[in-house]
Amino acid sequence: MIFGLEFKTLLAAALGGILPTILWLKFWWHDDKHNHGHGILILTFVAGMVSVMIALPLEQLVAGLLYNTTHVVIAAASIEEILKFLIVALISFSAFCIKGPTDYARFLITGALGFAALENTLFLIEPITHQGAALSILTGNLRFVGATVLHTVASASIGVVIGLAFYKSHFSKIIHMLVGLLTAITLHTIFNFFIMKGTTESIVTILALLWVSAILLLVIFEKLKQINKHKKYLTNLKQDHYV
Repeated sequence: MIFGLEFKTLLAAALGGILPTILWLKFWWHDDKHNHGHGILILTFVAGMVSVMIALPLEQLVAGLLYNTTHVVIAAASIEEILKFLIVALISFSAFCIKGPTDYARFLITGALGFAALENTLFLIEPITHQGAALSILTGNLRFVGATVLHTVASASIGVVIGLAFYKSHFSKIIHMLVGLLTAITLHTIFNFFIMKGTTESIVTILALLWVSAILLLVIFEKLKQINKHKKYLTNLKQDHYV
């Protein structure tokens, strides 16, 4: 028994919560040209998991202070998005890690997937314990296509917006960061409101919105790759000209 739960229950919940996020990680890092080491990726992923343990008590505290449901939902979304960003930024936003415009998004997504992994694990414990395997699988799939995509898209939106300012001034990066954070918080808040409705129509609508957002972010992500290649080409051209 661990924390009053059977080991097999914790193991099943952990596998259901973490394995899907590993697949997402492989997708986002499969073409890493800068060969970031596994150590920094694992550290960023674990940091994302740790941020869950910080976010939960903060959200409970805010819920006790605010009586307006709308304010509580906005505050919860803000806490999660700001925490995910700050923890990843402290660990990964350095010259050692950020070597191209897409790296901001990659590391923020890594932290977001760590957050989603632990959050999904916690959500799966109750259905596994009390309601059987079938419902657990269904819950896991819903969280995979819902909350996991949400955290990925929200954090990615911050990363791609900052990435657009990669070759600009430090002040410009800060402005882009604030715009990205506001976008992430807004998307997270909308998701929470639609999920709270609990209707099939609302769930389908928000999932469709998330996947459309994911596709748009992928397009921008690819654009960032092209910008980086073009910039490197111009730099090499200038160097060749002066040689």
